[in-house]
Amino acid sequence: KVEEAFDALDPFALVKPSDPFFADFEPLLPADHYGVSDKLKRHFRLIQGQRRWQHVGVVGHKGTGKTTLVSKAMSELRSSGIMAVTINSQLAVDQGGFTFTDMMLILARSVIGCLAEQQVELDAGLIERVQRWFSEELLEEVQRKQISGEVTTAVGAENKLALLAAFSAKVTAALKSDNEYRQVIRSRAARDPRDLVRQVNLLLDGAHAALKSRQQQLCVVFDNLEKIADRGLVDEAVLRRADEF
Repeated sequence: KVEEAFDALDPFALVKPSDPFFADFEPLLPADHYGVSDKLKRHFRLIQGQRRWQHVGVVGHKGTGKTTLVSKAMSELRSSGIMAVTINSQLAVDQGGFTFTDMMLILARSVIGCLAEQQVELDAGLIERVQRWFSEELLEEVQRKQISGEVTTAVGAENKLALLAAFSAKVTAALKSDNEYRQVIRSRAARDPRDLVRQVNLLLDGAHAALKSRQQQLCVVFDNLEKIADRGLVDEAVLRRADEF
C-alpha cells in the first residue's frame, strides 16, 4: 500500500477523507485556479441539460496531485449521483505496446465490472449481446471454450452479469502480454473500428439506462496516462482518437 501511494502520489491509498489524520487543503487554495470538484459539478449539470456525453481533461505535470484531486472530486460527487469507473491506465495496459482497440475493450470491461460490483440490473438482452460480442466476435473457438470453462467454474452460470464481468476481464487480461490470444483479439476488434465504437456505446447506453432508475450518471476516468513512458502510444491510442471515445 505504501508503494502504491508513493507511486500514485495518492494519499487516499493510505488515509481516507473520514480518517482523523486526513487534512483537506483544497478549501485553502483559490477555487478558481485549483478547484476541481466545483468545475466537474458544472460539467455534469451541463451534461444533464444537453443529454449527451462530454470529455473533461485534467492536465498538469506528473506528480502535481491530479489523481488526488480527481479522487476527492469523485468522492464528493458520489452524493450527487455520479458513479465513477476509474481505470489506472498505467496498470491496465501493456506499456510496451497498446492500441486504441485495447483502450476501448478495457473501458468496456471496467464498466461491466463496476456494474456487477454495484449489483446494477443490466438488461438481460444487452448482457447476452455483449457476452456474444466478447466471446464470438473477438475470440476463436478454442479460446472461447477455454475462457468460458474457467469463468463458469469460478463464478457459476446463474449470475449472467458476474459471468460477463469475469469473461471480459479474462479477455482483456490477454492484451497485457505478447501472446497469440492478443493478436487474434486485436485483429478482430480492429477490423471494423466503427463497429467497435458502436458495440461499446451500446453497452454504455445500457449502463446509463440502468443507472437512470437509481438517479445516477456514469463517469469513466482514465488515470495516470502521463505516467506511461511512451507518450507516442498515448497520443496514438487516446489523444488522436478522442472523438471516438
